[in-house]
Amino acid sequence: MIPRTPGIFSLLFPKILFRVKPRGKERVIYLTFDDGPNPEATGFVLDCLAKEAAKATFFTVGENVDRYPEIIERIKKEGHTSGHHTNRHLNALHTPKAEYLADVEVGASKNPSPFFRPPYGKLTWPVYQALKNKYRIVLWDVISEDYDGNFTDKECVEKVLRQVRPGSIVVLHDNPKCLEKVKVILPEILERLKKSGYSFGSL
Repeated sequence: MIPRTPGIFSLLFPKILFRVKPRGKERVIYLTFDDGPNPEATGFVLDCLAKEAAKATFFTVGENVDRYPEIIERIKKEGHTSGHHTNRHLNALHTPKAEYLADVEVGASKNPSPFFRPPYGKLTWPVYQALKNKYRIVLWDVISEDYDGNFTDKECVEKVLRQVRPGSIVVLHDNPKCLEKVKVILPEILERLKKSGYSFGSL
């Protein structure tokens, strides 16, 4: 499984947010959800968060915002924050720079936010240079790997619990592909981390 993101990356890429620096002894975790909105998947996530009075941040794909604008309104109404995740979920390593940057702008126009997360966590150096002062690029400290069929629900849960620390930005997904796994992972990490004294904030 992918390990916790090494801290050296924060020094190499100071314009990218990997983890929120804790204030004092606060124990806050920042859950983030990629690829929505989707009525079933995002709806499930929002219901779980509401049950535990937890906040989160949703990185949305522009094409899905077009399909389900009412889900964006629910995210806002329930006190969560959101960022954009390109319009078509493009991989920067496989897309010409001009095309990729144009797609970022389309996605941003559909869900305006200072926060941007590149799909797959991948950027080229020219794209990074073009975006680093325009948006707050957000990656992560811990990724659940809920998208990987090689890992069980339990393994994903234990990975998050083992690697998380105050200020961690944790990645899960609110898309149909990951939903069955997230139905197990999310309630368990919310319950167990809350019992450990953590709270859940939005960026």
